Amino acid sequence: MIKEQILSDITAAQKAVDAPRLGALRMLSSAIQSREIEKRGKGETAPLTDEEITAVLAKEAKKRTEAIALYAQGGREDLKKKEEAELEIIYAYIPQPLSREEVEKVVQAVIEDGKKDFPSVMKEASLRLKGKADGKMVAEIVKAKLV
Repeated sequence: MIKEQILSDITAAQKAVDAPRLGALRMLSSAIQSREIEKRGKGETAPLTDEEITAVLAKEAKKRTEAIALYAQGGREDLKKKEEAELEIIYAYIPQPLSREEVEKVVQAVIEDGKKDFPSVMKEASLRLKGKADGKMVAEIVKAKLV
C-alpha cells in the first residue's frame, strides 16, 4: 500500500530531521487525505485504492513539472530546484512515465487497429496509457501521426 509507505517514510524523515523530504511527504499525505475526504463527500466509504492514490500522486507530479517550467522561464533557480527535489520524491512512489518513443508506439498501434480520426484515436490511446503518460504529450503525438 502506497499510503502506508508514505506514512512510514514521514516517520523516518522526522527521525532523520530531513526537513525538505518531510515537507514533500506531508504534502503527498495531505493530497491523499483530501482525495479521501472528497470521496467520502460523494457517499463512497471504501478507502482509496493504490490506483486512485497513484492518480493523486501523478496529478501532484504534473503540478511540479509545470512549476519547474515556469520557474525556469522566470529565472527562479532556487524554487526550480525545490520543485525538482519534490518531483523526485513523488517519482519514488509512482511508476516513471513512458518515454515519447514508447507513447508513439502505442499511438501507432491504435491507428493500425483501425482508428483514423482524432477523437477515437485519443480515446483509445488514453485508455491504454492511463497513468503512464502525460495527456498533452499524447495529444501532440496523435495530431502528428494523423496529419
